[in-house]
Amino acid sequence: MSKTKNATLQIRVRSDLKQTVETILNELGMTPSQAVTLFFNQIALKKEIPFKISISEPNERTLAAIKEIEEKIANKDYSGAMTKEELTKFLGL
Repeated sequence: MSKTKNATLQIRVRSDLKQTVETILNELGMTPSQAVTLFFNQIALKKEIPFKISISEPNERTLAAIKEIEEKIANKDYSGAMTKEELTKFLGL
C-alpha cells in the first residue's frame, strides 16, 4: 500500500470553531491536516470512533438515583421494588 498522501478531504465547519481548534492545535504543534490524519488512523486501527459519543451525561439527580439503587442491590435491599404483576400493570401490559 502506498504511503503517499494523495487524497483530498474538504469539510465545512463554523468559522469560530475552526479558529478555536486551529489555536489549540497550534499550541500542540499540529496542523489541522495532521489532526485529521491522526483521527483517521485511529479509526482505521480501532475500527471505531476513538472517543465516547453520547447524548448527554447523567445529571446529579440521576447519578444520585443510580448510586441509591446500586447500594440497595449491593445490600440485597429490594424494598420498594415492584412485583412482576405490579410492573405489568404499571406499564399497561
